[in-house]
Amino acid sequence: MKKILFPTDFSANAQNAYSYALHLAEKLDANITTLHAYLPIHVPANVMASTVGELTEMQKMEEWSRYEKAAKEMHEKAVERGLEKVEVNHVMEEGSAIEVIKKVAMDEKADLIVMGTKGASGIIGSLIGSNTATMIEEADIPVLAIPHNAKYHPIQKMAIATDFENLEENAILKAIEYAELFDAELHCIHVNVAHNPLLGERMAKLCSSFADTPKLSFEIIDTEDNLSSVEDVLEAIDKYVNEKNMDMLVMQTHKRTFFQKLFTVSYTKKMAFHTDVPLLTFK
Repeated sequence: MKKILFPTDFSANAQNAYSYALHLAEKLDANITTLHAYLPIHVPANVMASTVGELTEMQKMEEWSRYEKAAKEMHEKAVERGLEKVEVNHVMEEGSAIEVIKKVAMDEKADLIVMGTKGASGIIGSLIGSNTATMIEEADIPVLAIPHNAKYHPIQKMAIATDFENLEENAILKAIEYAELFDAELHCIHVNVAHNPLLGERMAKLCSSFADTPKLSFEIIDTEDNLSSVEDVLEAIDKYVNEKNMDMLVMQTHKRTFFQKLFTVSYTKKMAFHTDVPLLTFK
């Protein structure tokens, strides 16, 4: 992993995520491309073309001025953390955030997109309706969502949540690649809300497929008899992440998976997932 794309809107969430991205880049010997996307100003149809050009150029200059100021602050943040040796490039483009991010990710041949999340309670709660959630669903490369108050520390333990329905072995192999980057433990977990007695056999079979893989473990999390909703699954994972002191949660995304359904759920209580734990997703 050599290229990290970091979209920013200059918010406090983005600033916090940038600190995490810097440490990540330093650890992985990667470079960072920061990206700022801005929407063009709306100009009435009766305005002269020359005036439209002037207004457009004026907006571009103002946006670049903001970006320059932000870039300076980002450099100062790197210096404060002793990370000024991390190579950082800056790109600004006009257009909707999602389309610009996808385009630049392709142009830059990025390996990972790192994005911050807003200050809602819980990682999934903070993703609902956000650009980060959209990128998780649409990006062709992995996305790392950084909660608003996450602080970087060495990644030693990672958990991947599986549903036993969709290509677990491929997902685990991919997660192993990331765990090996950090020489971290990888915990493969499944929440047994259906109380299916056959899950033990399926987990054992999956485990045997990776018998020679170091620092990899498998575990089924059983819930109470009266727990079966999506929120219950989130809470079970949240509890596991907290009790086992996980440093990162991993999930795969693909058409109509459990994870994608999370974004259509109406939450009325505190979201699951510890707000300090980053969420890495990939197709």
